[in-house]
Amino acid sequence: MDDDEARYGAMLEFLTSCFTEVSGPPPASLSELSDGVVLFEVLGEIAPDHFDPSTVARDLGDNWALKASNLRKLLRNLETYYKDGLGKSADFESVDVPAISRTGD
Repeated sequence: MDDDEARYGAMLEFLTSCFTEVSGPPPASLSELSDGVVLFEVLGEIAPDHFDPSTVARDLGDNWALKASNLRKLLRNLETYYKDGLGKSADFESVDVPAISRTGD
């Protein structure tokens, strides 16, 4: 197992074991996070003032444009949370939202 696989596995384990308030079944793969819904729900448990899961589209199927919209909102909220909630800066410029939303990668 390489480092990336170990990190991905740890992330999925964290998401499935620590938060039971996530609607629907827990994610079994990273591609199941590509619509941003589960991440919004988990972050809503951590910082509800910054992440309201009711504001993202759900049941998106293969609609990559709506997935991209959710992911852009997630990144905007993460930047705000880092700045206002943590007093830190964060650079999410390298996140390829279209690729994630289209291919789940």
